[in-house]
Amino acid sequence: MDLQEAGTNESNALFDNSRAVRDSAPTLLEIERSGDWMPVEELRQAAVSALAMSSDVNLNLDKFENLEADALQVLLALERELERLGRKLLLVNVSSQLLKWFEYAGAVDQFVIDGRRGHQ
Repeated sequence: MDLQEAGTNESNALFDNSRAVRDSAPTLLEIERSGDWMPVEELRQAAVSALAMSSDVNLNLDKFENLEADALQVLLALERELERLGRKLLLVNVSSQLLKWFEYAGAVDQFVIDGRRGHQ
């Protein structure tokens, strides 16, 4: 999946440019709306914006309990592209229910979650 192919969305509630500091602090992707499912299109737009920055990326998942397969694909593509660029994706504030979802999907070892990779 190519994150650059994502459609445009005038409102980008996931990415707050004021929280991103180039070349020093990680770019923070924060989900602004509440609900337990991650909005895929907005995640994709935030990922594209984060790739334009030159820092690592932290994705705050504190408001989500579930993840659609499309959102997982976006996260996997973002993680792979950041790795290619020598940068990192860190998933933070992952609930135990969402962590189980990553385990069921066989993806827990693909990400750094709350400071550690997978089951380490």
